[in-house]
Amino acid sequence: MRRRLALWVAAAALAAAALAALAGPPERDTAAFHARLAGPGTYPGGTHEGSFHAEAGEYRLRFVPSGSSPEVLTVALSGPSVAFSEDFELVGTRAETAEYYTWRYDGGRAVEVPEAQEISITIDPNGDVMGSVSVYVEAVGE
Repeated sequence: MRRRLALWVAAAALAAAALAALAGPPERDTAAFHARLAGPGTYPGGTHEGSFHAEAGEYRLRFVPSGSSPEVLTVALSGPSVAFSEDFELVGTRAETAEYYTWRYDGGRAVEVPEAQEISITIDPNGDVMGSVSVYVEAVGE
């Protein structure tokens, strides 16, 4: 009886391993730009600056904030044919079933890039440099 059970367990483990191998590697991060900002060291001079290459298409900003994130986060994108700037306000929504909040930034998130180009990004926490937030720029449809 034990031997039969051991064979079934071994067969199930082999089947699971085979299915995992067929599934292929996990999806990679498709963000054109990502920055995790936490504390004053990530905002030298009061802002965070970076750049990335963007192909033509639509891009969307995505944030992963918390209750300690900057209350207003200004994000500006600029390139030869791109000019975008938005002040995002941190909004907390109290969950109805418990004593916790979910956090999101309100503001326009879509950015149209008409042609392939290098894009500069400036993230300004407007003096509130102590909280953490992740900022992503992602191509729509990826």
